[in-house]
Amino acid sequence: MANPQLYSNYRLINNLLSKTIRQEFGSHITINLNPLKYMLNRTHYSYWVEGVEQVSLDLKQPVSLKELNHIESRLLSSLNMILKCVELENFKEIKKVNVLIT
Repeated sequence: MANPQLYSNYRLINNLLSKTIRQEFGSHITINLNPLKYMLNRTHYSYWVEGVEQVSLDLKQPVSLKELNHIESRLLSSLNMILKCVELENFKEIKKVNVLIT
């Protein structure tokens, strides 16, 4: 059975990340941290080797490639900052964010 604390952490991290990105880039952007990847990363060995998370990005209006790159780098830095606060003892730095645009 999955750890209930892990699910609570996921919900908190996803909510904080979404608010951070929307505040900086506008309400036309919706993001969602992939829950399956998040859970697998914390219950499977490959997380400690890879350090990769997956985020879905839903854009309600067109954005430039430059802005997409800025969003991706902001996702990475914000996610690491949030993880440092939420996963105090088990924090491992995320090195890459795979962004899926929907």
